[in-house]
Amino acid sequence: MMKMMDFFPKFDAFMKESHPDADYSVNAEKCRLSLRLIEQIYYKHDSIQNQLFAAQKSRAAEDEKALWDLRDTQDWIASLSATVYKYGSLRDRTRATLCCAYHHALHDRFFVARDLIQVSHAGETALNLEILTQILFNRVLTQLGLCAFRMGRIPDAHQCLMEVCAQNKARELKKNAFRVLKRALGARFLMKLMNRSRFW
Repeated sequence: MMKMMDFFPKFDAFMKESHPDADYSVNAEKCRLSLRLIEQIYYKHDSIQNQLFAAQKSRAAEDEKALWDLRDTQDWIASLSATVYKYGSLRDRTRATLCCAYHHALHDRFFVARDLIQVSHAGETALNLEILTQILFNRVLTQLGLCAFRMGRIPDAHQCLMEVCAQNKARELKKNAFRVLKRALGARFLMKLMNRSRFW
């Protein structure tokens, strides 16, 4: 994926030089790849991300080591999100916003995460989208509540976590997520998993 991110600007420039009149554009692919990268990064703390990059850099070939230089994940996610905001659909933009908010909350930037969700109206939008985006929104709210708790802001933590637990919303989403998993993994595998796990 890192190679693809490095490759896209070169490919875009090549297409513009070779076919200046063509309608072909790599913007949709750049958007899709940027969102995929955001979804691989947002839930990891910087300390884990730095260890991962250091391990990949030690194993990479000499010409690829520059791809695995340590990056500031906040700036990196912001630049990837800018691509998604520019070329993505409503669903893509909402998911990118929620991932950014989760990353801020994970790093104890409570006010930035809270303001990002409120200003962008990501919560209202996410509730009208598919189940997986609603689950992501609940994860963001939970992480925001934990962030507030770590900062000693108990009323804010209570508010965030109460919103997740209100009106059996979490149970309903878990049931819908179970349906999505059942379709993706197959009923037989999922039944084996349920028998082993006490979560369900």
